[in-house]
Amino acid sequence: MKPLKTNIRAAIDDYFRGAPDGLDVTAHVLNQIGQVDMERDAKATHRTMDQAKQELGRLISSEILPEMFSGVEPLKSVTIDGTLWPDLAKWASSYTQHRVGRRRQ
Repeated sequence: MKPLKTNIRAAIDDYFRGAPDGLDVTAHVLNQIGQVDMERDAKATHRTMDQAKQELGRLISSEILPEMFSGVEPLKSVTIDGTLWPDLAKWASSYTQHRVGRRRQ
């Protein structure tokens, strides 16, 4: 099952409600989608898990965040902190942080 853009947008909204100045939106979205759904998507689309995660990261940073916010700025790739993201740390190792500007209307 491919993660739906509406579900991704809902996860992004959820993240910024709790952390309006946060940088870890990609980690939050990956965590919300979860390992099982990512594996299912990778298998259904004949990609590796790494390819599926990378494609989702590109979708978030290149398409969805710019549709939702002005001034999307990719920052640095960081290692997943297992104390903050214990479930995500089991199946992903890093993600790119992003700073976003104002919400688009």
